[in-house]
Amino acid sequence: MNATRLLAAACGALLLAAVPATAQTTLDNLTCFRVKDRTPHTKFTATLGANVGGQTCTFRAPAQLACVDTHDTRVNGPANGGTAAVANSFLCYPAKCRKPAPGAATFTDAFGSRLITFRTAQLFCVPASGTPGAVSTTTTVPGGVTTTTVAAGCRFTNGECRGSCPGGGTCGAAVGTASCECRSTSCGDADAPECNGACSSPNEACTFSLTGCSCVRIP
Repeated sequence: MNATRLLAAACGALLLAAVPATAQTTLDNLTCFRVKDRTPHTKFTATLGANVGGQTCTFRAPAQLACVDTHDTRVNGPANGGTAAVANSFLCYPAKCRKPAPGAATFTDAFGSRLITFRTAQLFCVPASGTPGAVSTTTTVPGGVTTTTVAAGCRFTNGECRGSCPGGGTCGAAVGTASCECRSTSCGDADAPECNGACSSPNEACTFSLTGCSCVRIP
């Protein structure tokens, strides 16, 4: 079993273990997902620092895993709560490192304290930011640059733009691109002439008129 499958299986086994419901604990944690990364295929090397200083590794892009903050996870099991807050999400790349491995160390988490023996490094994870289920696109418009968040749940369905948006945004039609987009600014408050604003009705779109931005019914 390769590193990504092993890590994914471990995460699933941890959260799905059948134990009494009375032993429920809330944890701050990361959950790792297999991902499809569109970055070009690249190889690079790095010399690891800190506790494994001097070990040279080769890493390959694209990333294989995304580990995201899933804090306030309720675990049914013999857990004692998280030992540290989760500060970042991470993207993890396949790695191949020269021996020796860093040895062993005692680790303590919500499931107890025990000796962990290190073997070969297989993943190189770096801090990342992003919202699962959403894609940010940047468009150049007259007078500046506009960034719009397009959520995976915001799509064209039965003749209308419907779906959920992160951060309380509204899913609506974008006239210039004929697509469905998430927007957090109301149409009346949007900048003209781009009018990247939200309308209250899913069968309306924010467009530019002589008086500014307004919602009009989609034919």
